[in-house]
Amino acid sequence: MSLCDHYPYNEYVYLTFQFFYEPYILKKIILSLD
Repeated sequence: MSLCDHYPYNEYVYLTFQFFYEPYILKKIILSLD
């Protein structure tokens, strides 16, 4: 297997991570400001 075979999977994981984790961080920041 080459690195290119893994790229779509890594991209998917990265996008999923961004989708779930970034709003979580923003929520924590907003809550800590209150």
